[in-house]
Amino acid sequence: MTDPFARSSAPEQPLYGAPLYGEPYGSPSGPQAGARNRVGGTALALGIAAIVLFWVPFVGALLGVAAIVFATRGRRRVHRGEANNNGVAVAGLATGIVGVVLGTIFTMVVMYFATEITDYSHCMEQASGEASAEQECVRQLTDRLTERLGG
Repeated sequence: MTDPFARSSAPEQPLYGAPLYGEPYGSPSGPQAGARNRVGGTALALGIAAIVLFWVPFVGALLGVAAIVFATRGRRRVHRGEANNNGVAVAGLATGIVGVVLGTIFTMVVMYFATEITDYSHCMEQASGEASAEQECVRQLTDRLTERLGG
């Protein structure tokens, strides 16, 4: 019967993050050494920003495109063995695509209704806080939108 508490003759593996013998504390070691993971992380950050800012015409879509470009570069680095954060790069790709779709749709809607939005804004400025004039601006906008949408 073997003693379960007996020491193995094999050298002990260092704990995760612990330095190997002769290396200063905090130096990279193991499979993480030399990994260039910033591109995937940048893609994810840009993708999240694209989703958050989709409502700003053009900005969400442009940030989403940048996220897709960075995610593609990050995934290439993973496949070449230069990085090890494929999941982050894929998440950047997914959020970038969502940002492009939302940003493009919102930009198209704003451009389609640009005249109505501008006219409504001018009308509200001229109303200068008078309730009846503001209600007339809302009525005019509603009528124009109903006409534009074929209702």
